[in-house]
This record gives sequence, structure tokens and C-alpha cells, in this order.
Amino acid sequence: MTLGNSVRNGTQWLITKNVGIQVSQFIFGIALARLLIPEDFGLVTTVQIFTGVVGMVAGGGVAMALVQSKELGLRDYDVMFTVQLIIGILIFTGFYLFAPWFALAFDNPGYVELMRVAAIDFLWRPFYSTLHASLQREMRFKAQAGMLFFSMALSGIIAVSLAWQDYGVWSLILSPLISKLITIPLLMILARQPLKLHLNRAVIQKLGGYGMRMSVNNLVVYVNRQIDNIIISRLLGPATLGLYNKAVSLHFTPIDIIGQPAYQTAFRALSTQQDDLPSSRYLYFRTITLVSVYTLPLYVGLWWLAAPFIEVVYGAHWLGAAEPLRILVLAGIFHCVAWPSRAVIAAQDRLGAEMRIQIVYGILLTAGCLITVRWGLNGIAGTVITLRAYQTWRLFRLANTTLAGRGTQLLAALRPALLLNAILFGTLWAAHVGFNSLNANLHPAWYLLGMCLAGGTVYAACFLFLPIKVLASEAQRWKQTLAFWRRAG
Repeated sequence: MTLGNSVRNGTQWLITKNVGIQVSQFIFGIALARLLIPEDFGLVTTVQIFTGVVGMVAGGGVAMALVQSKELGLRDYDVMFTVQLIIGILIFTGFYLFAPWFALAFDNPGYVELMRVAAIDFLWRPFYSTLHASLQREMRFKAQAGMLFFSMALSGIIAVSLAWQDYGVWSLILSPLISKLITIPLLMILARQPLKLHLNRAVIQKLGGYGMRMSVNNLVVYVNRQIDNIIISRLLGPATLGLYNKAVSLHFTPIDIIGQPAYQTAFRALSTQQDDLPSSRYLYFRTITLVSVYTLPLYVGLWWLAAPFIEVVYGAHWLGAAEPLRILVLAGIFHCVAWPSRAVIAAQDRLGAEMRIQIVYGILLTAGCLITVRWGLNGIAGTVITLRAYQTWRLFRLANTTLAGRGTQLLAALRPALLLNAILFGTLWAAHVGFNSLNANLHPAWYLLGMCLAGGTVYAACFLFLPIKVLASEAQRWKQTLAFWRRAG
């Protein structure tokens, strides 16, 4: 199988996994949103902000070093697993001792046990991340996708079951821990990678440098994604944070479904082609084209349908998340450029330069959120969007310069998505006007369904039949797939 086909097949499997995960999370999220209250989600989000920050040091960079390395020995996995396990034990101990001070800082004694239990995850992570790195390096994306979906679905079932039994916030804390504990033995069998304790200075030096740079860079990126949450939690309270977190999670859903799988497969492919700039450049801009074509229509739809979607799916008590969501989805086009750019930067080991961009972004975001928090969630969301545009432009320039590309290639890569989504926006505007003129009292559920059908039908037809040269092969594959299913039916 050629590298291009491996990338395509890997991305398709990971997107299939992500669609399954998002559908499952959507279903489980509805159940949890009706069984729990916004404050429960706010409490967990506050804990996860800090465990997540430290989690960036606990092994994410090491796993990526295993994937990015040109050559890897059989014992390298054991060494990196041992290093992660030592770090995980130290982090768990630190959180156990730190929990009372954290609870005091947020004036809530319940945080003590919540943080201590959540920190158990650091003891599981070395197994989980090392085994998934093995699957990703071997480009066994089908197996990786299956295990990730199984783990997430199991976590959702456990969470809903616990919430039904009135465990409240603990249903959100315990479910991922139990799920990983069950999944790890299955993952060890699937990966065929027995893990043993072993330390070797040469291996640590070979992989540790890249792993540390990746960990620090991921840490900065993660902190940047949590700055607005921290400020809202501290100044506006957990209930408001719960609403904002719902808007943030929904706005990340489209790029999580498509952008992250594209990042994972593109990163591995770009790592194998580190010295072939023309091939890397083609893969980079092709990834931007496909990610934007498949992702932007979801953002356009969310912009039109934020309020009815939230009301129908989660209930009227979550409507406070609708307006921040409409603002945040404007970042969709930035995500479509930023994710492929970060894949190039990671594969070419330009992590130091990216970290400087992320640090500047974090400083500006902190200052901006502290200024605009007086205008509530809308002010925070507006700040995020403005600075995300700045961040994306810097990341693109770094990736483009690294690959010796031209700035005009970005516009060419985005042109198909911009054309298709301009048509989609006009379609949804016309449908909105038509529904309002027909029936002013139309139920939100029927409005939501009608808008989705109208927009989805027009977008699919334009994608398949408009003569867009760069999408011709992609459209043809879909036509063949549809023809196959018609014959099978």
C-alpha cells in the first residue's frame, strides 16, 4: 500500500472512530446533562484543568517521540514506558498531597477527594499512551480506532449508570478510570507489545529530547486552552463555567471528528518524509483542503442552529451556552489551518518555534480575558476568536516557511471549502426565512430537522456534482461508494 493510501485509510478509520465517539458522547451527553446539573460539570472541569496541565508532562510527548523517530529499537518502548511510569507515580503523589491546598484556594472542600481520585489516571497513562503509540507508529489505525471507541463507549455507559444511581459528580470522575482499567489488558493483547521495566541512558537521550520538547509544547497549548476556563471558574463560578464548557466542547466537536485524525495520520506520514519537502508540502496543503471541506459545513450549521440545537438536545436550562457557541464557531476556519500546520511543525521538529508562538498567544489571551470578563461569556468568546486568528496565522507562516511553500497556496487550498460553504450559508439563510414565513410558532425540533436536511442536501449535491477540479477524485470516491450501497440495497 502506498503512503498516500495508508494516510487516506488511516484517516478514514480514525474519522469513523471519531464519528462513533462523538455520536456516543452526544447520546451519553444528553443523558448526563439531564441527570446532572451544570455545577457538576463545572466542578469536574476545574479539576481537569489542573490534572490536564500536569498530564502534558506525564507522557504525551514521549509517546509522540516514539511515533516521530526514524528508527526504533525493540527495547525503546520498555524504556519510555518505565520513564512514564516513574513520572506518573511522582505526579499522583504530588496531587494527593496538593489536594487540600487546591480545595482551600477554590473555597470548596469537596475538591480534595475529587482531585485525589482523578489523579489515579496518571498510574494508568503509561500503559495507555505507550501501547497506542505502538499502534500509531505501525499505522495500525483500524485497531487503534476500535480500541479508542470501545474505551470511550465503555466510559459513557459507566458514567450514565453511576449518574442514574445518584452518584452526581463522581459519575464523571470514576467512569474514565474504570474504563481504562478494563481496556488496558485488551490493548496489550491487540498491540502485541509486552511492556517491561527497563532503563537505558542512551535511549532516554535519543528520544527524551524530542519528547520533552513535545511535552512542554503540549503543556503550553493545553494551558492556553484552559486560560478562559480558569478565569471563568475563579471569577464567575462553576455554574457559569459549566455553560461555557458546553459551548467550548460543542465548538471543538467538528475539528475533533475530522481534524485530529488528519493530524495523527499526517504527522506520521510527514515524519517518514521529513527530508522530502515537495511531498510534505503537497500533503500539507492537501490536508488543509480536505479538512476544511469536511469540517467547515458543520461550523456553518452550528452558527445557524446553536440555540435550537441546545434547547432540543440538552434542555432550556443550557440555553446560556448558545450565544457563546455562535461566537466560538467562527474559529472553524482557523482550526482547519492550525491542525495541519502543527502536524508539519511536529514532524519537522520546529517545536521550539511553535512554543514561542503559543506563549505569546497565552499571554495575550490571559490579558484579553481579564479585560473582557466584565461582558460575560460573550466577551470571553470574542477574545478567544480574535486571538485564535492571530495564532493560526503565526502557525501557518512557521509551517509554510519550513516547507518552503508560498502564501498563495493557502488560499488555493481553502478555495473549494469557501465556495461550497458560501453556497451552504445562502441555503440556510433562505431556509430560515422560509420556515419563519410559513410558521412563526414552528417547534425548534422541526426547525432544526428542516434546516439540517436543506443544508445537508445542497452541500452534498454541490460537493458531488460541481466541477471543482481539486475535489474531483474525492467526489468520485463518494459516488462509487454511493453506487455500491445502491447496488447492495
